[in-house]
Amino acid sequence: IFSADIGMDFGVTKCAKLAIRKGKVIATEGIKLPDGREIKNLEKGDSYKYLGVLELDEVQCKDMKTKLTKEYFRRVRKLLRSKIDGGNVICGINTWAVSVLRYSASFVNWTRDELRVLDRKTRKYLTMYGALHSRDSVARIYLPRKKGGRGLISVEDCVD
Repeated sequence: IFSADIGMDFGVTKCAKLAIRKGKVIATEGIKLPDGREIKNLEKGDSYKYLGVLELDEVQCKDMKTKLTKEYFRRVRKLLRSKIDGGNVICGINTWAVSVLRYSASFVNWTRDELRVLDRKTRKYLTMYGALHSRDSVARIYLPRKKGGRGLISVEDCVD
């Protein structure tokens, strides 16, 4: 009622209720508001997003890994399809794409093997789009530009 008086409108359709008792999610009814709208209850299998992180009673790591991987490779492909030169592509991957995975390092438990697969697939995309030769030295790709390398940041190193 107070919000309506000051002209503020809450996005009730974005709200949800979750009840946890003794560490377990329990099913309850939604919350009826005085204006007739209802805040729904989160169903089993649903999750909510807080600061870009899918959560329920804990972080949904599996769903977050697939979401973050898709976004990372979407950004890598977008950079590789653009008509910028090789140095700027690498710089773009380091700043724009890798930042997606860096943000997740504190709440998603990545294994070394998963990160190695991401690095390998990144090199595969670089080769497919002509930014890297198939017989290039892998070590040189990750070597800093000042030392004669390409300067790509390894996902494995930045997330650990």
